[in-house]
Amino acid sequence: MISTITADSLEDFKNANDVVVVGYFAPDDKASYKAFTSLANSMRDDYPFGVVEDDALAKAEKINIPGVAVYKTFDEGKNFFELTPDIHTMSTFLKNAGRPLVVEFLPELHDDYINVREKLFHRDFRTSDRSEEHTSELQSHHD
Repeated sequence: MISTITADSLEDFKNANDVVVVGYFAPDDKASYKAFTSLANSMRDDYPFGVVEDDALAKAEKINIPGVAVYKTFDEGKNFFELTPDIHTMSTFLKNAGRPLVVEFLPELHDDYINVREKLFHRDFRTSDRSEEHTSELQSHHD
């Protein structure tokens, strides 16, 4: 299901999950909407999807139409990409954007990170007294 998002509901939608995906389209752009719908259907178990058809809201969010925003509660908080008809490219972007840059590597996360097929940096912090310090240091290098 794809939610219809308005200026009044955007903040609530952003806060509904750790990661949400919002497509921004002109109301008459059926081709972009169809590509986004295909993406949403293929990844509906992973993220909530919403659609905005309001130019003023897109401008307020600094999104070029047609475009997609990935809102998240970690890292930089928001990523953008231009909508393309290539579902594989878009789903790969979402999988990467939807994962924190620094995370405790737990057994239940193993498959998610290995299947991304991107270069990962692994650092083993066996003592929790310094792990937060190291996490902050690594995140500062990303900024």
